[in-house]
Amino acid sequence: MFQTPTNNVFGNTLNTPGRWVDIALFTQKQPAGSEASQTIPAGMKLGPSLALLPSVRETPQPTNSASADTNRFERPKGRVLFYWGCSAAVQPGQPRVLDFSQGDPKAWGTFVQGRTVRDAGARDLPGHLLWPNRKDSRPLPAGASLVGEHVVRGSGVPESLKFTLSQAQDFMAPIALTQRGDLQGSLALGWQPVQHAQAYFLSAMGGSDDEVVIWSSSEQPEPGFGLMDYASGANIARWLAEKVLLGPGTTSCAIPKGIFGRSQGASLRMIAYGPELTVVYPPQPTSPKTPWNQAWTLRVRNKSTATTFLGQP
Repeated sequence: MFQTPTNNVFGNTLNTPGRWVDIALFTQKQPAGSEASQTIPAGMKLGPSLALLPSVRETPQPTNSASADTNRFERPKGRVLFYWGCSAAVQPGQPRVLDFSQGDPKAWGTFVQGRTVRDAGARDLPGHLLWPNRKDSRPLPAGASLVGEHVVRGSGVPESLKFTLSQAQDFMAPIALTQRGDLQGSLALGWQPVQHAQAYFLSAMGGSDDEVVIWSSSEQPEPGFGLMDYASGANIARWLAEKVLLGPGTTSCAIPKGIFGRSQGASLRMIAYGPELTVVYPPQPTSPKTPWNQAWTLRVRNKSTATTFLGQP
């Protein structure tokens, strides 16, 4: 059972169980070391405003190449089996197999190559002002909501930077994931529809000492390692058309019988992609002859994720 951490740090939205929000502000005219604030609605239950502080990233320590043993190489052992699709039985043409004893270990990169989200959410980058931060790591109170007006103020920040979030941009509900079956048979996965979800994707991995098994819900051979993150509306639409993602009306999926039968355990990850809000201010002029001098751009992205072990409650 996962226990929600009490320490709210920037980046918890990536893969930490719980309810989190990351805020990142970048201003081209921002003086070094400056700060900003974001006035928040009362429903967020964290006071009238949040302080946005500069990113503090540790400088990577140089690697002592003289002491590193870069000449030793041990060929990987065993094999990797890759299955895909929601089906109670293994579909024809599967699995895709990579046998390390017979092939080039570098083939692993090609074997698991798939689509990647390149337009993810807020990131901790130099020059960005962030929340949460070293001075404010309060977790979100129960029932906190983002709905309402937000106003950002700070040096170099346009006076017009204010926006209102609706219910569609509020926190998404948790994924109520259920499963029936065990690793020896077919596993039936089910869930309640997540409000505002645009699409779903699931992937699982398990194995034994000499075998790794990968499965994804995609109808195409897509492992999905790069898909467990925020995605733009354009990407979601494209991947739905390619049958990589499950549609928003989908509430079940089956894992083929016995593919994890030899595994000592297997874990499952699932994501419900939420809507994306993009605001550019001022709006684009109706006349193509009028210059579009953009003052600021806002992007809000939502997702809900779940992680569990297959064959267990």
